[in-house]
Amino acid sequence: MKTGMIFYIAGKKDVREELEQEQFKSQFPSAHLYRFAETEQEVVYYWWELTVKGMHRIFCGIIQADEDMNMHVSDKSLRLFG
Repeated sequence: MKTGMIFYIAGKKDVREELEQEQFKSQFPSAHLYRFAETEQEVVYYWWELTVKGMHRIFCGIIQADEDMNMHVSDKSLRLFG
């Protein structure tokens, strides 16, 4: 069963270009594909995209970004439904 993970970036915006996935890989839950969203609309789009790509389980987590560009993966998760 394929798993997809969407991370909503909370806090400082416009950090996607500086986000190094490998730097946080040890903090990520195991998944086949990861997507990083800055807006609610991007979360919905990535949910659709991962569904189309055949992901059977899709989780949505939160990454907290501070002003020093430090990223922290939150233990909280968001519920996707619709």
